[in-house]
Amino acid sequence: MPTYTVYLKPKAFTSDTQARIAEAITAAHAAATGAPRSYVQVIMDAGNGCDRYVGGKPSQQQMWIRGDIRAGRTEEQLKELMFELMRQAASAAGINEEDVWIDLNEIRPCAILKYRTVFPQPGQEAQWLEQLPPHLQEKFR
Repeated sequence: MPTYTVYLKPKAFTSDTQARIAEAITAAHAAATGAPRSYVQVIMDAGNGCDRYVGGKPSQQQMWIRGDIRAGRTEEQLKELMFELMRQAASAAGINEEDVWIDLNEIRPCAILKYRTVFPQPGQEAQWLEQLPPHLQEKFR
């Protein structure tokens, strides 16, 4: 299950804007990878009063997106995903694309456990979903 943590400057974005950013990230991930939208988790970290620094100076507008995603995609797919995330998040937040920074961390599917089951390789989601108990299948749909 991909998990994206979005680090924002405290009080820089309203709750509505954060919701738009979360929707944009979900849409971008699903579009670029083919994974179901129900897999995507987005965590907003507005700093809880902490300050962020870039190059030793307070960060003004940067949004940093750290994504933990399943390994197994090509370099081209990863680039497509990052550019799609950048475009959609910037649009949702109303900021410049160059102010969206993205770091993707790949996790082998065999190292991901959700709902008492190990996650499938990319592209095998449908078969994996079908072998889950009906109540879990419904949660993902």
